Amino acid sequence: MCQQVLARPWPLRKNTRMSWLSRLRTGLPGGFDEAAWRAALARQLDAIEAELRGLGWWQAQAPPPEAMRFTRAFGADTLAFSQWLQFVFLPNAREAVAGRRTLPQRSTVGAQAVREFDGMDDAERLCSLLSGFDFAVERKQLPP
Repeated sequence: MCQQVLARPWPLRKNTRMSWLSRLRTGLPGGFDEAAWRAALARQLDAIEAELRGLGWWQAQAPPPEAMRFTRAFGADTLAFSQWLQFVFLPNAREAVAGRRTLPQRSTVGAQAVREFDGMDDAERLCSLLSGFDFAVERKQLPP
């Protein structure tokens, strides 16, 4: 890979329309493919939903409207974390992955899941999936 970087067909110049990092990501074989990345994120979100359902934490009815007026991170003041995942995180993340919202630069939902589900062996896969989402969003790479 180093030889490919050194043999790039363009010089490193300032004030170009595309940054050198963007050129590097798109210019190398196997470089960044946003459509494939977004498709992988969508599959990751589907897997998170499937895991919530498999754990029996998926709810048929939404919480009352007053519960959706939370003021703390992850809805901690009015919702269980699993409710926040189902009714806030998943819909918003799906909108962002589809391009109808802006994807965040950072995501800490996996770290919060580890805190929330600490000691619950059944939630290990869910924590792993959420951490994979964090990794993919922050590094713009395919989820592990």
